[in-house]
Amino acid sequence: MKVDYDVVILGAGPAGLTASIYLSRLSIDNLIIENSVPGGKLLNTFRVENYTGIIGKTGSEIAIDFLNHAKKLGAKILIEEIEKIDDLDKEIKIIYLKDKKIIKTRIVIIATGLTAKKLEINDYNLLFGKGIHTCLICDAPFYKGEKIAVIGGGNSALEESIFAINFVDKLNIVNITNEPTAFEYITKELKENKNVEIYNNSVIKKINHLNGNIKSIIIEDSKTKKEREIKVSGIFTYIGWIPNTSFLPFEILNKNKYIIVDKNNKTKIKGVFAAGDVIEKKYRQLVIATSDGAIAALEAKKYLEENK
Repeated sequence: MKVDYDVVILGAGPAGLTASIYLSRLSIDNLIIENSVPGGKLLNTFRVENYTGIIGKTGSEIAIDFLNHAKKLGAKILIEEIEKIDDLDKEIKIIYLKDKKIIKTRIVIIATGLTAKKLEINDYNLLFGKGIHTCLICDAPFYKGEKIAVIGGGNSALEESIFAINFVDKLNIVNITNEPTAFEYITKELKENKNVEIYNNSVIKKINHLNGNIKSIIIEDSKTKKEREIKVSGIFTYIGWIPNTSFLPFEILNKNKYIIVDKNNKTKIKGVFAAGDVIEKKYRQLVIATSDGAIAALEAKKYLEENK
C-alpha cells in the first residue's frame, strides 16, 4: 500500500515541531497535524528563562521561532482534528480526519500535549470563556483595571500572574496547599507586590454571577472551614492537565492516560513513537519536550532503515 508520508506527527508544540525539523533535515517526508494553533503550551507562557540561549523572549515569540524554523526546512502543517487512527499496529497506519480526509503513513509520532482540567464548580460550562479562563497570557488584558482570581499555586499559575499584574487592579491567588509550589523567586516577586493577595489552604466553593457576569467567588479555608467572599470579575484556573490521548488504544497508556514509552521514545506498537508532555515522565519542561522530539525523529529514521 502506498503511503502519503513516511512520518506523520500529531501535534505542533515544541516536541512535534522539533521532530519535524530533524526529519526534514534527514530528508524524510513528514506531515504535522495540529487541531489548533501551532506552539502548544508555549503560547500560554509569558516568560521563558530556562531554555539554553534564550533570554528575554516570551513563549509566543519562541513558538513563532520554532514554527518558522520548521517551515524553512519544508515542514508541512495541516490544521485539522483527528477522528480516529486505524491499523496502528500494522505496517501502514491510517489516520482519519474530521473533514473525512484519510492519510496513510509508516510512522506516527504522537506529540498531542495536554488540555487544562476543568474546575468542578457550579456553572463552569456556562461561564467558561465568558469569565472563566485557563490562560492569563491570552485573556488577562481583557480585565484591565479589574479584579481577578487565579486558582492554583504552581509555576504556570504564578509565572503568568506576574504578567497579569501589569493589567489588573487586584490579583487574588487561591492556593490549596500551605504555600505555593512554584519556584521561590516567582512566589517572592508576587508576595512583594501590593496588588497581589495569596490565600493558602483555600479552595473555591462557589461563583456568584449575574446574567453570566462574574461578581465574586466564595472560598473556604480548608483548615478552619471559614468562608470568605472575594469580589472578582474573572477567574483563571491552573489546576492540572489532561493528556490528549482519547483517540489512542489503551495498551500504550498508563492509568492516567499518559503514553508509556521506553528510553528511545518508542511505544509498545512498532512504528509508533511519542514525545513531549503527553508521555509518562517526571519532568515536563520545554528543553525536555524538544529533546523528546529529536529522539523520536532519530528513532523514526532508524525504524525506516530497518523496515525498508
